[in-house]
Amino acid sequence: MNMAYSMPTLTGRELEILALVAIGCSAKEVGRRCGITYRTVQSHLDSMRLKLRAHNTTHMVAIALATDLLPEADFQS
Repeated sequence: MNMAYSMPTLTGRELEILALVAIGCSAKEVGRRCGITYRTVQSHLDSMRLKLRAHNTTHMVAIALATDLLPEADFQS
């Protein structure tokens, strides 16, 4: 049975974290910038990986760019 895949909705905080990871910030740096713990960042990353059905963080960022969750213009200088 072929079921259409619909893009899940990410929260504002998840998008904020994803954008920081996409520009190269570590989970610890994301935590410092967002005022949350490293473990909370990891929880958000885990949640996003599941929602996006990504294999890892790199795959998650690639999916986000390909589906315009994170516009490429935000990462070009």
